[in-house]
Amino acid sequence: MADISKINLKRNYLTKVFITIVILWLVLSSMFLPLMISLGILSALVTTYILFIMNVFSSKDAAVSINLVKMTAYIFWLFKEIIISNFKVCWLIIKPRYKVTPIIGETKSELSTDFTTTIYANSITLTPGTITIDINDNVLTVHSLDEKFKTSLDSRVMYEKVKSTEISKELK
Repeated sequence: MADISKINLKRNYLTKVFITIVILWLVLSSMFLPLMISLGILSALVTTYILFIMNVFSSKDAAVSINLVKMTAYIFWLFKEIIISNFKVCWLIIKPRYKVTPIIGETKSELSTDFTTTIYANSITLTPGTITIDINDNVLTVHSLDEKFKTSLDSRVMYEKVKSTEISKELK
């Protein structure tokens, strides 16, 4: 019985991946001609099949879903933070006599999946002034342009926002 539920989980996971790829193709191509839609579906099928062959599936990842409303809110919040950080970096560049002190630090991540940990790490990198250098055992090594950026990261606001997007489901 456990094998059947695992097969169903894998099928549902690959179906979600396929649908996501098709939607992404349509949004990015912005071409709704029958040929383009057919090529998008074909590409999504090939990609999904390759994922199936590679067995890129984790029941841990399939057991966590993303709250789309919270993820959408998070994306808008992240855009706002990227803009604010851009201004902070510009100010550091043009501010006379300010000595920038780069720093490398670590931040712990206890997110449920590699997917949400990747979202968190990429969000740090997308925000000017910080770059995720490494992820090892749920510890992210981050280079910050200045102590101010590290302090902002240490507040864990971004981490909590990413964490709030997760919806855990218990596997039985």
